[in-house]
Amino acid sequence: MRWVVAVLVSLLAAAGQAAPDVNGNWEGKLSVQGMELRIVLVFETLDGKLRCTLFSPDQTEQAVPVSVTTVEGSKVHLEVKSIAATFDGEVAEDGKTLKGSLQQLGANMPLELAKVGKLSEPNRPQTPKPPFPYRSEEATYRNEAADVTFGGTLTIPPGGGPHPAVVMISGSGSQDRDETLFAHKPFWVIADHLSRHGIAVLRVDDRGVGKSTRGKTPNVTTEDYLGDVLAALAYLKTRPEIDKARLGLIGHSEGGLVAPMVAAKSADVVAIVLLAAPGLSGETVMRAQRHDIGLASGLTPVQVQNSDALFVQIMQQLKDEPDNAKVTQKAKELVAAARANGTLTDKVTDEEMDTQMAILTSAWFRFFSFYDPAPALRKVACSVLALTGEKDLQVRAKENLPAIEQALKDGRNADYTLQALPGLNHLFQHCKTGSPSEYGQIEETFAPEALQLIGDWLGERFGVQ
Repeated sequence: MRWVVAVLVSLLAAAGQAAPDVNGNWEGKLSVQGMELRIVLVFETLDGKLRCTLFSPDQTEQAVPVSVTTVEGSKVHLEVKSIAATFDGEVAEDGKTLKGSLQQLGANMPLELAKVGKLSEPNRPQTPKPPFPYRSEEATYRNEAADVTFGGTLTIPPGGGPHPAVVMISGSGSQDRDETLFAHKPFWVIADHLSRHGIAVLRVDDRGVGKSTRGKTPNVTTEDYLGDVLAALAYLKTRPEIDKARLGLIGHSEGGLVAPMVAAKSADVVAIVLLAAPGLSGETVMRAQRHDIGLASGLTPVQVQNSDALFVQIMQQLKDEPDNAKVTQKAKELVAAARANGTLTDKVTDEEMDTQMAILTSAWFRFFSFYDPAPALRKVACSVLALTGEKDLQVRAKENLPAIEQALKDGRNADYTLQALPGLNHLFQHCKTGSPSEYGQIEETFAPEALQLIGDWLGERFGVQ
């Protein structure tokens, strides 16, 4: 479950403006709910015009268009209406720092960037490095029904094969093929491990990311991803190096909802691995997530309780009312009442509230919130491995693993393994608290014991040593 990241690209200097000499790379750190995110601002002059790109390399490489950009003297002003964010800053006299603040959804976050020759790179020792003992190829295929062309990477073990293969399915949000987050590339780490041990892996850019097109469906939900994965399986079946009788899926977080949907529909799937997958409705998972992360972020129990109560009220409106405009108006009334009685102290503008409600009333959020994974899990006849970190604050192990087990048991599944892994968070990193604020600070990308468990379990099902 992921948050929106601001990535801004625009033409800046207008005729007659005296813009400072800002060409080059600028880097700083933004503190967001205890997390430190690298923010990089790159200025370059092309055809006499100053171009600026602002992005968060720890989270995404995707761009979000700037709505309004102004450079006047040493002052820089950016507006991004799509994510209700603005940035105001000023270049110092020595030209070495750009100091200002980023405002988004009621939060005012100081941001100071320094001009640098080379951007910093966090230490990620598990990121695979050549030479590789397997073959790596660009993969392209289509989901014709959705008019989406996918780009990805297929890693193929050495030898003639045919080899067993798995498709990686990412968590919520727009993910690249490596599921890059905070410069971690967990899907690449998993693919590297499995392909070194005889299993081919297809990892793919999500719709609208990297080399994958967006398609013609305007209001995509989790259910639409089922067709994307079926298209991936169909592609694998065209490859002579792949054994059509030994195909599997690995889904992380929301991807752990999609994998059972696919397995319930396709007899081609003989094994699925669910990583931090919800076993309960999205609404239930999000309520627990907001509660746990709120406490871990330093909010008082009373503040968390008040936030929980407001969230429940808004979700009830979303459940009862199909009209988005009416839900938005009612939510604004609930927020105003909470502010009036002192249970809500956050300052959120109407524009910011509209942006939040556009997310909450989207087709994706409505589906995710009220989707029950149990019926699909009951139909899964193939082998299932479900893993969750004991310190996962985004998908609680103690509630979701038992729910997954009960659904599989009700469906009379003959081969399933479930395990909560000690000391691991939602990304399967060893951690202290499990808070998302730690993700980028941890050098480990994916716990070795989790990699070993996944590889051994799949190896047994696929007959690979």
